Amino acid sequence: MDVLATVLNYTWLKYAVLPLWILLMILLLHRDLSRWDGLMGPLSHLGLGENGTASYLSVPSSELVAYDEDSDEMRPASIILIFRNEQLVVLLRTLHSLVDRTPKHLYAELILVDDHSDTDFWDEPLSVTFFDTYKPVGLIKARILACNEAKADNLVFVDAQVEVTKGWLSPLLSTISEQSLTLATPVLDKLDEQTLAYHRSIERRGVYDWMAAVRTSVFAIRALWFQDLSNFDKELQGFGGAELELSFKVWRSGGRIVQVPCSRVGHLEPKDLSYLKRYGDLGKMGQQVSRLLLLLLLMASGSICYYLYTLKLERQRDGNVSSTTSRLEREISDLQAVFESEVIPELGALGRPARGNWTNEELEAIANSQRERARVPAGKAPVGQCGDNVSQRGGQRAAANAEQPEESDAHSAAQGIILVDDGSSQVDEKLNDFLQIKFLNMVKHHRISTQARVFGANRALADVLVFLDAHVEVTHGWLEPLLAPILKDNRTCTTPIIDTIDYENFAYRRGKPSRGFFNWQFDYIQLPLLKEEANPIMNGGLFAIGRQWFADLGGYDKGLKIWGGDQFELSLKLWLCGGQILEVPCSRIGHLYRSANFQIRYTDKDKASERKLIQRNYRRVAEVWLDEFKDKVYANMPHLTVIPTGNLAEQRELRKRLHCKSFKWFLTNLASDFLNLYPVIDPAEYATGVLQSLSTTKLCLERTEVASARPKLGFCSSDRVFPKLEQHWTLTNRRELQSGLVCLEVRNQGEDVYTYHCHRQKGNQFWSFDPKTRQVISGQMKDSRVCLEVQSDGKGVTTGDCDPKNTKQQWKFGYQNNHRLQHFWDNVKTH
Repeated sequence: MDVLATVLNYTWLKYAVLPLWILLMILLLHRDLSRWDGLMGPLSHLGLGENGTASYLSVPSSELVAYDEDSDEMRPASIILIFRNEQLVVLLRTLHSLVDRTPKHLYAELILVDDHSDTDFWDEPLSVTFFDTYKPVGLIKARILACNEAKADNLVFVDAQVEVTKGWLSPLLSTISEQSLTLATPVLDKLDEQTLAYHRSIERRGVYDWMAAVRTSVFAIRALWFQDLSNFDKELQGFGGAELELSFKVWRSGGRIVQVPCSRVGHLEPKDLSYLKRYGDLGKMGQQVSRLLLLLLLMASGSICYYLYTLKLERQRDGNVSSTTSRLEREISDLQAVFESEVIPELGALGRPARGNWTNEELEAIANSQRERARVPAGKAPVGQCGDNVSQRGGQRAAANAEQPEESDAHSAAQGIILVDDGSSQVDEKLNDFLQIKFLNMVKHHRISTQARVFGANRALADVLVFLDAHVEVTHGWLEPLLAPILKDNRTCTTPIIDTIDYENFAYRRGKPSRGFFNWQFDYIQLPLLKEEANPIMNGGLFAIGRQWFADLGGYDKGLKIWGGDQFELSLKLWLCGGQILEVPCSRIGHLYRSANFQIRYTDKDKASERKLIQRNYRRVAEVWLDEFKDKVYANMPHLTVIPTGNLAEQRELRKRLHCKSFKWFLTNLASDFLNLYPVIDPAEYATGVLQSLSTTKLCLERTEVASARPKLGFCSSDRVFPKLEQHWTLTNRRELQSGLVCLEVRNQGEDVYTYHCHRQKGNQFWSFDPKTRQVISGQMKDSRVCLEVQSDGKGVTTGDCDPKNTKQQWKFGYQNNHRLQHFWDNVKTH
């Protein structure tokens, strides 16, 4: 009850999500339960994709795996088929396909059970084990009777309206032989109701090999384990609910349900469902399914309550909905792995989340399905050439990266790999030996100190250039999806979804889609995602582009040095000069992000000189592409105005020659929400300067150098209005308490205070100041506000229930705009 009370404290949950969801479920459960269209279809496709997200895959080819049908470990099965008043032509087709297309050593017997049909089907004895129930008992009980008579170690249940394909049984038996606590089911294709023609199943989004619920039309299971599960529930009538009941038992008993892509069976599903009445009273069956679905609803509700309680959602809101901060998204990503491991211990082969390590065999299965979807007309497929830029990086990681593109994709997709050494002071001898042995004819090894990517592009021969960082790991099937959009529009630049490689152990972790941009300090930022795949500003490290289009754009600005600003310059050119940038969800590449302690030098110059070169890059981008908006950049970065840009004539002539659009067009069409988050003219701030404690007047709030850390109290600067940067706080027009690039936020239900990157979503970063009580208050809604106060040890800050008499909650800004503060709550929802 404590957990439930905690969850219901979230207003948005109590008044919106859970009641609506429960109401919807109740309506669905009581809505014409006698109709079964589409009920079991969706249930057979619940769960995650092979990388943790729904992906664009087609059902893999049956030629993916060669199964040894003569293996001693593959024990024969008892095939069980139940029918009642079935059309003779359908039943005979099922039997003929079973007998003709199943090797005899793979099944010990074929058990045919007549659930007391109204007419006799057979005039002469059959060469199969035949039973007649002598009275209608329903599909479920008929299957239980057949189980009791079966003699083989494996059981295979088959509907009477199917047609099996050649090689259908061995993949199922092999799967349950490898792991005995497995229920294996084939891919179900369709048989036309009118012509009995065989049709391959419709391509689906998010096809995967493990399933939360099974369709019991065709499945294989070990006899002993099925007996341990007590077969089907003997109290179930007819046929309804068996799928859910069996699925619950399998997963909750430590087993798994696996769809085997190499096994394919055609299934006849008549549109007129009146034939189901042969198996019993549909009303009773509807009640069975209703009870099971209600059980599922209760289990899901409990899981969600536990899930939300564990997350410790913030109580702060921005008005209508609870904010979802970047920190919360990170917690959800981390907790999802724990949640999955608790509910479903083993996800199966291709169902393993992307944060685990994939084997080459598992990724090859994914690759085949993705290649099928990404297939382009013969003779028209663009050929890519991969370029890696190496500069002072470990030879082992560079070698692994060079090896992967060749191993991961068809030779026809990649024409060559160009490895560019960007002026390393020394090159690992092992890397040289590796390249000479493994890629003697494939890799061209160059050495140059500047404009390394342009250097590599000028030496590429393929139609498409694919640029990669040296610290990445590509997955199988990564390249074809990047090339396909370029074939349709040669002015398209494509980027993959970038996953993360753990810096400590190289573990592969799932990333999220991106919608990149930059703020007025030229920091790369993420804007809220839209439905479209268009990406305003790409990350810049991994992308594919047509070689001719890259040349028409002039490649990178030749005046850019080292790095910094290059992705902004190229992204702006692409969009403004007639191209586009698309993020391709089917292509995933892992990226190794360096530790904050890792230091790398790009030149022989000191850090200050390198910093000036990067700032020079930013100014070149601003002068050529930002038009009148460059003034906003210079207002925020005035030091750029004294840095010489060099000659810009070539870049300005390029923009004129290509008839490029304005930066205002870019904002209007690609990032209309940007100016709301980062306005050109900032409204006056509410307060600024130091945030001084009135309980200990010599102490002021101070942020630490680490972005995500707890602020501390330090001795106040002598200048209270323009103090040192660590003590300079601003109560912004967005009602945030900001210092530099970070904002103050409250976590763990109002107990802990941290600094974190400003997420612009209010919520736990919403702050106000009461000039009368001198309190700094966290929270927009009146019923959830807490006040900033000095910790008992006097070294840091925390929050507590607001008390105007508590001197530890009293603060003073270096400057406060009293007129603005009088209108602080105008048009702000507080209830």
